[in-house]
Amino acid sequence: MRGIAAVCVVVFHVAAINSTFQPFGGGYLAVDFFFLLSGYVMARSYEGGEICKPSFLLKRVARLWPTMAIGVLLGVAAHWEEPRLLWFVVAGMFLMPLFLTDQAFPINNASWSIFFELLANAAHSLILSKLNSRALSMLIFMLLLGAVGIVYVFGGLKPGPYTQAFWLGLPRTMLSYSIGIFLFRKWRDAPPVSIPFVATIALLPVMLTKPFAASLAGGWFDIAFVILICPTLIAGGLRHTTSWGTWLGAISFPLYATHYPILTLAHLAGASPLVGFAATIVVAAMIQWWRPMLGYFKRTAYRRESPC
Repeated sequence: MRGIAAVCVVVFHVAAINSTFQPFGGGYLAVDFFFLLSGYVMARSYEGGEICKPSFLLKRVARLWPTMAIGVLLGVAAHWEEPRLLWFVVAGMFLMPLFLTDQAFPINNASWSIFFELLANAAHSLILSKLNSRALSMLIFMLLLGAVGIVYVFGGLKPGPYTQAFWLGLPRTMLSYSIGIFLFRKWRDAPPVSIPFVATIALLPVMLTKPFAASLAGGWFDIAFVILICPTLIAGGLRHTTSWGTWLGAISFPLYATHYPILTLAHLAGASPLVGFAATIVVAAMIQWWRPMLGYFKRTAYRRESPC
């Protein structure tokens, strides 16, 4: 499912960058699905004993940073004439927000979600893993109240990418991430419902189009998406696997991490939106193919890990 979500994000940004018809008006919500899926997967790895706990955060950074660095380098080509480029690059390489433009991560817009996801990973390691299910439920309820406030003020779960209200991206992230942890603790990879394969595949892109019923609900649909649609997608994804889905999932992170500067470059070069879209897929597939070469950072993290 994360592969389909990544493709939806790319299409969302293709339309935004090229000012063309926007098929996925709710494309920004795919990120909330990523957060929830991350919470689920990290709970399985961290709380299920698959990862040595002392090195949890180090391994996360080692896995994510090389691909994000490629995204920054592609962003350099897209912002070559920017006088503040050095600041953009330094901040991008360290995955730190930069409050010099309207975007918190101007060199690569996608970095904002990785920044908050790493904060969620840290909170998971230090705090959330120590909460029992009752305490976690209370935290989710409080975060849900915060999400209601965000929707009331901003008209949707939109804070995060931009410098305006940037830090409200943290409660947005923590809501979905915490729900993911809760679902793993309750389901343990055996969801109580069975979702048909076709429905599982179609549900995410259909919901991200923000259908008529969702348009009537306005920003409140965003909350319903997180607490109802995302868990349904997780349940369906656990029941069904395909070879093409596995491949699409494998390239999903390289695709997400590098698509924005590639689309920007394609637009600046006068290429058609379709060419830009195709380029993102090709580059993501190449990065995934070469990932063993990027494994140095991960191997270094493994060597430095503390004994379990």
